[in-house]
Amino acid sequence: MGEVYRARDTRLLRDVALKTLLPSFSRDPERLRRFEQEARTAGSLNHPNILAVYDFGVVNDLPYLVVELLEGETLRGAIDRQVLTTSSAIHYAVQIASGLSAAHERGTIHRDLKPENIFLTQDGVVKILDFGLAKLVESRGNESLSMFPTTERTAPGTVLGTVAYMSPEQARGKDVTAASDIFSFGVVFYEMLTGKRPFEAAAAADVISSILRDQPDWTEISRKAPPELVRILIHCLEKNPQDRFQSARDLSFALRMVEANLFVQSGRQEAWNKSSDAGGTSIAVLPFTDMSPQKDQEYFCDGIAEELITALTKIPGLRVASRTSAFQYKNQRGDIRQIGQHLNAGTILDGSVRKAANRIRITAELVDASNGYHLWSEKYDRDLEDIFAIQDEIARTIVETLKIQLAGPTDQTLFQRYTDNMDAYNLYLQGRHYWKTRTYAGISKAVECYQEAIAKDPEYALAYAGLADCFSIYGFYAFEPPEEVYPKAMEAARKSLEIDPLLPEGHLSLGAAVVYFDYDWERGEASMRRALEINPQFGLAHCWYGGFLTLAGRNEEGAAAIRKALQIDPLSPFFSSFAALNSYVGRRYDQALQELNKALEIDPQFLLALWYAGLSYLKKPAYEQAIDFMTRSVSVSQGSTFFMSYLAMTYGMAGDAAKAIELLDQMVERSRTEYVAPLHLARCYLGLNQVDRFFVELDRAYRERNVLIYLPCMPEFDSVRSDPRFANLMNRLKRT
Repeated sequence: MGEVYRARDTRLLRDVALKTLLPSFSRDPERLRRFEQEARTAGSLNHPNILAVYDFGVVNDLPYLVVELLEGETLRGAIDRQVLTTSSAIHYAVQIASGLSAAHERGTIHRDLKPENIFLTQDGVVKILDFGLAKLVESRGNESLSMFPTTERTAPGTVLGTVAYMSPEQARGKDVTAASDIFSFGVVFYEMLTGKRPFEAAAAADVISSILRDQPDWTEISRKAPPELVRILIHCLEKNPQDRFQSARDLSFALRMVEANLFVQSGRQEAWNKSSDAGGTSIAVLPFTDMSPQKDQEYFCDGIAEELITALTKIPGLRVASRTSAFQYKNQRGDIRQIGQHLNAGTILDGSVRKAANRIRITAELVDASNGYHLWSEKYDRDLEDIFAIQDEIARTIVETLKIQLAGPTDQTLFQRYTDNMDAYNLYLQGRHYWKTRTYAGISKAVECYQEAIAKDPEYALAYAGLADCFSIYGFYAFEPPEEVYPKAMEAARKSLEIDPLLPEGHLSLGAAVVYFDYDWERGEASMRRALEINPQFGLAHCWYGGFLTLAGRNEEGAAAIRKALQIDPLSPFFSSFAALNSYVGRRYDQALQELNKALEIDPQFLLALWYAGLSYLKKPAYEQAIDFMTRSVSVSQGSTFFMSYLAMTYGMAGDAAKAIELLDQMVERSRTEYVAPLHLARCYLGLNQVDRFFVELDRAYRERNVLIYLPCMPEFDSVRSDPRFANLMNRLKRT
């Protein structure tokens, strides 16, 4: 019906999606009505699992709709690529049910739920799209219904929707209810688990007949899903609407129960148990909810929760669920008892933030996860400058409520302030939020935030460390010429330590920069070890140090360091990916893929896991799977030449020289207008077995300070390892 553009909202300074109705359709009253209904219906719903509508209007007879910009793919794309894992399917299904529940409670029935209308963002969040066929249920007190003239309500007997996903009553043209969406959900969920639709036929009439009379192949689904999940699906796909779940809220709760039970049975729960003292007091800090009017304080809410986790982790006798574990419940809430069981936590800290101008309202509550009863709750209405005092007060109240004995003076501050400037602190939190994206656009935004924070407070050590990490990432992926960003990374890391010599983040940043760009293995290791001496619970430092040891040829030591990181945060896809890297370098490819499956179950779009999976399949060899994962890494990275070079290398080693040369030509063409690292070109030539060209580019890569830390040990370079030119380069890297 329309076209969608990426656009810039110049008033609120954000990227959005702009949907316009095609001129031929804008002259069709029915199409125009559906377009307007989509705007009004979705615009009346406010839920993290429903596409947000910002604006609607008509300019020069062209109707337009402004909605949030989503990065990712539709569920259809994910299913067509491969059958989802059971855990991924449940993770998405819970969110779909949650979004439907919000719509139903506002009196809106979707009527066209299908994989094409469900979007999966890059961070694993589900968004329900396209309410163009939505039906407004007439019910007393239904506020949303009053927006729609009676002419916009569907006449009885009208059949609307997509045939393969219709409920029996919908196919018959009868009145639909929330149970109709639940039937469609069941069809989608069945397809998520099996890759097949439960009712299939060549002709639409035969599909309708199957929906009305046939039962799905329950044998097929039983091979893919546990019995309790099969029972939920059967309940969703009952022919009689009265026999189905009567609310999406009940459906969501049932799915969460299954998800929690599966988690308890998994090895991840076992890893958490091993890392915990059996009798200790335990807590999980859930991500705080953004209650601000513009819903633009996600970074601030996440920052508060993360800093509380960091502070509580330092308290002896208190076990704290890791950030990755607790942040699974971001934008989702369920039964606290189930969450506590899931996270193996005796208490749960939950809260919300409402920020306006220079005022902030923080609501916090501490709940006993064994029974769901509140232990403590408080509301703080303060000036923004009081945020540090509020955080310290919350942490201290937790300590007092849980009767934990603090070591040292009882009036000690649990939070270490690195700045007293609230603007600088706010910018730092934004920078940390953008840094996690690992995309060029995200890192560039993080650099801006950190630099502005430093301008506000030139003595902000943490901001300098964050800036150093950004420049290191620039160089690692060659977003910018490494020889240009290397001095900036070193300068920022050293400045952070000049301000605070005991800053573990500063020592870690310096160690990474020294190894990446100076090839000084000894000095880099010393800096990383110093970070761990200062903060033994610094999970990222354990992980980076483990990666360094692995690539330095000390595989067993590297594995031990990465295991410590996983003990601190057993659900981190980043740490699991580094465990896979250790196995990959050790030529244990099947073991590497097992670790990567864990990471991809947590985050199916996690870039490092996609990359390492491609490499592991390449060396097995299993070329089809290797190409698939490398292709996905290029997509997720938004076309980074770093990942393009690995895809080209994979095509070349798989025998498809034409595809490899095509990618190489694209990179050469891009090098005319942007920096393309010679190391990336070298990989392409390696895949094409053009060894002389490979060494020419590799020598240039050394001179341009490309990041070569993984060159000595990575298996993809085994074919040239005996070449004297390779040994010569290893000597120049201060390694024999």
